Amino acid sequence: VTSNCSAANVERVTKHGADVVIDYASQQIPLAPKYDCIYDTVTSPDSRDTNYKSLAKTALQKGGHYVAINGFLSDWLRLLMPRWLCKSNLVITKHNTEDLERIAKWVEQGAIRPQVQEVLPFSADGVVKGFELLKGRRLTGKLVFSVGQVSSSP
Repeated sequence: VTSNCSAANVERVTKHGADVVIDYASQQIPLAPKYDCIYDTVTSPDSRDTNYKSLAKTALQKGGHYVAINGFLSDWLRLLMPRWLCKSNLVITKHNTEDLERIAKWVEQGAIRPQVQEVLPFSADGVVKGFELLKGRRLTGKLVFSVGQVSSSP
């Protein structure tokens, strides 16, 4: 597993299992050895984001997969094109109770460890702070909004 992050987060990323960690401010992602899969959580239409999409052509093994969680308009337009005309796929996930229960079980078993940066109240102030943190583009974990305890009394 190769990952990239800022120098301040190298230890954190290594702790989560990366074999190789690249400081994106001072290093390039190596093109060898070729990768089986590139999971891109950064590339987006926002000009402030680094565009790693070119790695799909230069750093993947033959038959490898490039997966991006964000997309450009062209990615959405490909959804309307015949599969023989383009080699990319757009996957739109469908959430269901069974999948969420399976994920919850994995968390309980310690098989996956959600990385929570901050728990905020589900209030106007909490939501404003959450958006400020998102816009700051420096999150290293998820934001959680606490809705509070559900009262069993009427």
